[in-house]
Amino acid sequence: MTRWLLGCAFVAVATLTSMPRARADDACWHLVFAAIRHSAEAPRPQYISYSENVDITANTNPFLYYNIDVVYRTDGIAYVEDSRWAQAFVTHDLLEPGPPVLGPYGSARYGWLPAGVLGGRLQTIASVENFPKLPCTDEGDETIDGVRYAHLVTGVADKRRPALKEIWIDRQSLAIPRLIVSGVLLYENFYGHGLADYQVDMQNVGGYAVVRTVRWTSLVRSYHQTTKLDAVFTFGNYRFTAEDRIRRELMQSSQSTFSSPRPRL
Repeated sequence: MTRWLLGCAFVAVATLTSMPRARADDACWHLVFAAIRHSAEAPRPQYISYSENVDITANTNPFLYYNIDVVYRTDGIAYVEDSRWAQAFVTHDLLEPGPPVLGPYGSARYGWLPAGVLGGRLQTIASVENFPKLPCTDEGDETIDGVRYAHLVTGVADKRRPALKEIWIDRQSLAIPRLIVSGVLLYENFYGHGLADYQVDMQNVGGYAVVRTVRWTSLVRSYHQTTKLDAVFTFGNYRFTAEDRIRRELMQSSQSTFSSPRPRL
C-alpha cells in the first residue's frame, strides 16, 4: 500500500545530503510544510465507506477490471469486499492503491499538530522548521477544476525509495487537489520493475478531503517479457461516520471475516 503524504519523510531526507539550499527552496518547502500541517489538522471521521473501480490495461489491451467496497478505519485497518474473491469480506491493512485520505497517518500525524490539539498536555517551547537540503521548485500556478493552484516540484534524495515528487497547493486555503508520489507496485506476479509514479487527485465530499482517482503507469517484467501497465482507480460513493454502524450493515450478509494477503493479479 502506498501512503500518499508521509510528512515525517521530509525531515528524514534532510540528513541524506549536504546540498546547498537557496532561499527560493525554503519558501517552496515552507508552503509544502504548511500544506502538510493543514492536512494533519483536517477533520477525519473514524470510519469511511467507499467504492472503488479498478481498470488496468496491458499494452493498451484490457487486462484487469474489478470493483471493491471498503470500510476504512483511521488506524489503517479496512474491511474489503472484492468482486474477485469468493468470500464476502476480508480484513487487512494492504489497501490497493492506498488509503482514501491523505496523510500524515498514525503517530506521524501528531508531530504535525499544534500542542492545543493534543489536549494541552504539551507545552510549546519553540517552533522550528527544519527544511530538507533538497531543491524545491515553484513552477507557478496551474488550473485544476477551474481553480488556480501552486505547482511545486520537490527533489528526491534517493530515487530507489518512495517519495513525494510533485504537489499542487492552494496558496490561501492550503488545500491539496493533486500530488504525485513514487511507490512500489506490490502485485506478486511482477518483479524487477522498481517504483511507479502515482498521480493522486482529490475531491471534497461532505467537508472531507478524499481521493477521487489514482493513476499509475509502469513497465514491468514478467519472466522474460516486458509489459506496459496503465492503471486507473476511481473512488466514489463515500459515507462517513464516527461509529462502526456502516461496517455492521455491510457485514450482515457475512458469517465471518479473515485475514488475507494481497490478492494476486
